[in-house]
Amino acid sequence: MRKIFAILVAVLTLLPSCNKKQPDTPAKPISPIGKQWLLTSPTGGYSMIYDYTAEPGSCFRLSADWKDLPDATYLVSDNSIYPYTCIDAEDCFRMDVKVYGDGTPEVRLIEEFYDMTETSGSMRSIYHDSSIDETEYYKVSLIDKPVKVIRSPLRYIAFQKGFMTCNLQTSARSRERLLEMGKSKKWQIVNLGAEGAESDYSGKDVNGKIVTIRHSFIQPKSEALTPTQKLEIAARKGAAAVVFLYARDAKHPMTLDQFNTLPADGSSVPFALFGSFDFEEGSYQIRDGN
Repeated sequence: MRKIFAILVAVLTLLPSCNKKQPDTPAKPISPIGKQWLLTSPTGGYSMIYDYTAEPGSCFRLSADWKDLPDATYLVSDNSIYPYTCIDAEDCFRMDVKVYGDGTPEVRLIEEFYDMTETSGSMRSIYHDSSIDETEYYKVSLIDKPVKVIRSPLRYIAFQKGFMTCNLQTSARSRERLLEMGKSKKWQIVNLGAEGAESDYSGKDVNGKIVTIRHSFIQPKSEALTPTQKLEIAARKGAAAVVFLYARDAKHPMTLDQFNTLPADGSSVPFALFGSFDFEEGSYQIRDGN
């Protein structure tokens, strides 16, 4: 597996709670690099989008599938956003990229764009840690219709059951409320196994517990309950919080419009999102996921 991809996957799956500090004085991308590019390995086996337009001093790294998404603004997690600083170089556009790698002080990733034109070029990725020195090469081509992206407003919260930790996403205020709940005790999770209508609670005791509710962000039915309505019903049933279970699809990331269907931070009970319908019932400790 190629190094850049390995770093990204490791962060997304194993360390989704890591914070990445922005540089104190982020540098604006150097022209002509400050665009959105498709990077492809010479063998054609791996590709990824690098976006230098969303935020100065940060590279948003996206799946290559995103270039074919419908027109919308898509949310990008902090874990796919890589701060960089520019380094003076005469023969290339050189960037020192902030990564964690194996966590040792020796970790460093240098990315160099060279032979660049307005629409194409090449890139080499030079990675070093305590045990690896690796250089990889990529072809670079301009994406004609850039994908619109922004940094996701969602934050991480961790639900831990024994050795298993589930990393969920939530709003800033709900995260504060959930962390406060986690200070007092472990919390019992009850799977509703349904969409969260009044009738779905028949035979379910959710009083003083956290309930999981299924939800669809992709083309919801016109008569479907909104997230706010589902929270209000859960609150009336005595639930302490709600976890929305939804089908996460890398080829259909959450849009800004979908995010805006979530309740404001003044919702009746706190909520979190989990990108799977598979969530074990049981007793969970709630802790910081950042």
